[in-house]
Amino acid sequence: MSSITFKNLGVNFLIGDLFDHESLVKAIKQVDVVISTVGHAQLVEQDKIIAAIKEAGNVKRFFPSEFGNDVDRTNAVEPAKSAFATKASIRRAIEAEGIPVHICIF
Repeated sequence: MSSITFKNLGVNFLIGDLFDHESLVKAIKQVDVVISTVGHAQLVEQDKIIAAIKEAGNVKRFFPSEFGNDVDRTNAVEPAKSAFATKASIRRAIEAEGIPVHICIF
């Protein structure tokens, strides 16, 4: 069995607290790609990541936690409808700030 770890592959982990704007900005200033993997309960909190990205000013691509469906092309019923509305509002906030974004749809 292989003992390869992320660190062996050259991955550096940077710590930023979603509820500590300064720590987010500090971490984001060290990268050019941000991948958000927040869970469903924190989807709306991605506005904090958007604000930190905007302040840092160096991010070339943002991958919001929106995996699975294109929220702009989905006609859902509750409870999914509310979740998709939250994801759509995050997408609008990203666009409004002019942050380069990549949406992963599977």
